[in-house]
Amino acid sequence: ATRRGVVVTITPGANAISVAELTIALLFSLARSIPYHDRVAKDGKWSRVSGIELTGATIGLLGLGRIGREVAQRCKALGMRVISYDPLVSAEQMEAVGCAPCSVEEPLTAETRMIIDAAALTKMKKGAYLINTARGGLVDEEALYEALKAKRLAGAACDVFAQEPPDSGGLVSLDNFIAAPHIGSATEQTTRRMGLMAAQNALAVLRGERPEGVMNPEVYELQRG
Repeated sequence: ATRRGVVVTITPGANAISVAELTIALLFSLARSIPYHDRVAKDGKWSRVSGIELTGATIGLLGLGRIGREVAQRCKALGMRVISYDPLVSAEQMEAVGCAPCSVEEPLTAETRMIIDAAALTKMKKGAYLINTARGGLVDEEALYEALKAKRLAGAACDVFAQEPPDSGGLVSLDNFIAAPHIGSATEQTTRRMGLMAAQNALAVLRGERPEGVMNPEVYELQRG
C-alpha cells in the first residue's frame, strides 16, 4: 500500500468501551461464579458457591492504554484499588486516572509472548483471578491450566486464546474457567463507531488531510517528495 501511495488507517479506541465492559462482566462472573450457578439452577439443583466482593479488592492491570484506562475508571467506581504496569505510561499519568504504578519482571514489549507464564502465575496471590481480554499469546495456557487445576488461582476468564477456537480439553474443561469466543468488540455501538471512524478517515484522506490512526505515515513523505 505504501509503495502505491495508499494511506492505511485504523480506528483507534473504537472498541475500548466494549472490551472494558466485557472485562468487568468477566470480573463479576468470576467473583460470583455466575456461569456455574446458571448451570446449577437450570439443572434443577440448588447448590451455592461462596463468592467474593469486589469492593476493597485490588486489581492489577497489565497495560494502561485506551482499554486499560476504561477498565481502571470502572474499577475505581466499584471501590477497588487499581494498580497498573505499562512501560509507556508515566507514574504521573497513572496517578491521574487513579492507578498506583507497579512493576513486573519483564517489560511489555513485542517480545511478550507468554509474559504470563508459570513463574508469573506462581507470584500471583493465592486465590487470585486472572482475566485476559487482550491477546491469547500473552498467557501460557498450559501453565494457567495447571494453576487452576491445583487451585492456586481461584479462577480465570479468557476472551482470547492462542488457538481459536481452543481445544475442547484443557482450560475449557475446568469449572473455574470462563471462556468467551473473542467477543470483546462485539457490540452494536462499537460496530457503528468503527464504521463511522473508517468513513471519516477515508473522507479526510480524499480531502488531502491526515486522519488519526495512520499506519503508514511515510506515504505523506513520499507524496511531498
